[in-house]
Amino acid sequence: MAKTLRSLTLIVALLLPAWGHAQLFRAYLASDGNDANPCTLPQPCRLLPAALAAVASGGEIWMLDSANFNTGQVNITKSVTIQAIPGEIGSVVLTSASAISINTADIHVTLRNLAIAPLTPGSGIDGIQIGAGAAGATINVESCQIARIPANIGIRVLGNVRLHLVDSVLRDNWYGILVGSGTTTISRSQVIGSANVGVYTVTTDPLANPTVHVDNSTISRNYYGFVTYATGGGVSRAFITRSVVSANLLDGIRLFSEGAVTDAFTEVSESVANGNGNYGMYNFAGTFRSAGNNRAEGNGVAATTGTITATASY
Repeated sequence: MAKTLRSLTLIVALLLPAWGHAQLFRAYLASDGNDANPCTLPQPCRLLPAALAAVASGGEIWMLDSANFNTGQVNITKSVTIQAIPGEIGSVVLTSASAISINTADIHVTLRNLAIAPLTPGSGIDGIQIGAGAAGATINVESCQIARIPANIGIRVLGNVRLHLVDSVLRDNWYGILVGSGTTTISRSQVIGSANVGVYTVTTDPLANPTVHVDNSTISRNYYGFVTYATGGGVSRAFITRSVVSANLLDGIRLFSEGAVTDAFTEVSESVANGNGNYGMYNFAGTFRSAGNNRAEGNGVAATTGTITATASY
């Protein structure tokens, strides 16, 4: 019996290093790394799929220098933080699909100090695509740039998730960000140069009910700046606070609702809607509330159109 126990103990001891290797709390990537390495600091890996396979759920992936760290779509299926170290930028490119896909429920993902763009002009789909399968997930996008996706979307949100976009830039995409479900907050960020809509809150599903909160951000030089749209019994809500919506080709802030039981809602406070090509604030149909501390000046046609309900400043 004692001999058997010693043998089992030896087997367990031999297995522990392999288990630890597969369950790193912190995995490392470097431009001179190799995916045959264990993704440790002395022996970093080269590409994100290898690091994602090595890191434990809830762990971290650190990019040690500025380089590109993928050759295809990066599928995130566990809770993880992916970040370039301070002073470096981790590049994730679009090839034939989205650069990053998140479609797993109830996970917590943070992306920090990343630059996302097509490998070649016009390639790929979305910068970050958050699918319907990600219900209950929390995604943080911090100090990232998602740019030059003229045929698709910087961030597409299809799942009932909580997305926090902070200190980031969405530039020169078709849509900057499209929110079709869940709750998204945009803070201290810029959405600029979108060929269609900068921030689009949209639903055709009565169960989706997307909500977007924007504060201390700039939405500028898009075709439309901010559009909230609901149809088919859905509810879309947008709240804009202490932000600038300016120099968009058509309307700065546009609200559009279709259907008797459909509701699109926008509330604006302490914000500026100046210098847009048509209207600063446009209520085509829906509930549009504007606090008395907003400014809408210098727009091409008029400051506002449609029913804009004045509310108390707060």
